[in-house]
Amino acid sequence: MRQYITIEESSLNSTKQFISEIQHELSQLKIICQYFCCDHLISEIEDLIENLISYNDYELENILYDKYIQIRKNILYGSDFAKEIKSPNFKVNRYSKYDYERSFAPYNLENRVNKFDNKNTKTVVFRSGMSAIDVILKSLVRHFDLSRMQMIDCSFYFETKELLYNIYDRYFNINRITSYEELYQTLEVTTYNIIFLESVDINRPNERIDLNLLIKKISNSRSPLILIIDTTADIFNFNLAEFVSKINRDILVFEIKSGIKLGQLGLELANVGFVNLSTNSKYIDLKSIYQTLVAFRSITGCSILPYEEKLLSNEIFFSEIKHDYILRMSTICTEFYNAIASNQSFEILGGELSVFLIIKIKSTEKDIYKKFLEDLDKSLKRKKLTIIHGTSFGFRHPRIEIIQKDFGDNCLRLSLGCYRGLLYEAIKHFFIEWRE
Repeated sequence: MRQYITIEESSLNSTKQFISEIQHELSQLKIICQYFCCDHLISEIEDLIENLISYNDYELENILYDKYIQIRKNILYGSDFAKEIKSPNFKVNRYSKYDYERSFAPYNLENRVNKFDNKNTKTVVFRSGMSAIDVILKSLVRHFDLSRMQMIDCSFYFETKELLYNIYDRYFNINRITSYEELYQTLEVTTYNIIFLESVDINRPNERIDLNLLIKKISNSRSPLILIIDTTADIFNFNLAEFVSKINRDILVFEIKSGIKLGQLGLELANVGFVNLSTNSKYIDLKSIYQTLVAFRSITGCSILPYEEKLLSNEIFFSEIKHDYILRMSTICTEFYNAIASNQSFEILGGELSVFLIIKIKSTEKDIYKKFLEDLDKSLKRKKLTIIHGTSFGFRHPRIEIIQKDFGDNCLRLSLGCYRGLLYEAIKHFFIEWRE
């Protein structure tokens, strides 16, 4: 016999699911507090968990966000981590050499990040992913005769393109391509000395580089190769040492990863970028290139500060908790995609194995994206909710932004956060119901 669910039962099931999501998120915040010794906040969270029934859904949504902000502030400003003396270094005697903050080297964090049991793999920490790219390109100018080398660029991030084509195109002979398929086809027939690519197409987050196919294509030549690969948006770990071991030509690889997006449990404690560099060639002086990266980092002030290094060296960022956090965001993103995919007003890119969606509105109206966000804000306001208009992805709460691409081909980037609260459900309902 078919069972019918009443409106009251449906509402009750929805409330139970919401409470379950709140409990899970509070338990995760409690774990974060334990790792950062925020003991007084732990008792507050435990009290909240025990008394969830005392609050209505809207109060819980606001309480959860406020608690997240409180934890971030406590870690950054209220704990011993932020009380480190920066420069000069007063921990030694008065005759010690004075050192500028920009010269500090975060070797402890670099050793934590470098998990490769290989002397031919090194790690350098920078102020951001973009500063890491900038210093890598400077180092290539320093070490190689670029006039004889050809670069193929398969990057998608707008700031990377700005850096390449507004500054470095005078040093590099760059062939710009716009898709992985075009990359494979081009490498099949043409040999390049430098390849710059991103492992996930940030404009089509459901598309990622096929590493096995890439290895096959670049193995067509025996000439030395420099590969720069940005793995920031990839939810899977890129095993640099394993990748290099499969290449049968001399290769120097720089792996770049922004550490704020998927590396900090959505806490946004510090801007940071990581570079892993490796080679399989006895003719490439990896130590010299590494030293150049470190020197340019110091000269240009692209290092992080000691208290930031201490924050980012916390054990929680090297535990399974971070892995579970990323998978949970990906699961929520997939569920959201499946819920709104039938709305023919949108072209939706992403979903499975991604942590954000790229959404194009099928309309010729000039200001349709601005109008869409205004409608969304009004809809949420009526429900006493609000969404952050902000860039990037990997955060604990939903964010949305308009991406202004070349030739007016705009789109929305939507990240859903790590729990299905009232805001998540309201955004999902709006996308399901919205029509131009």
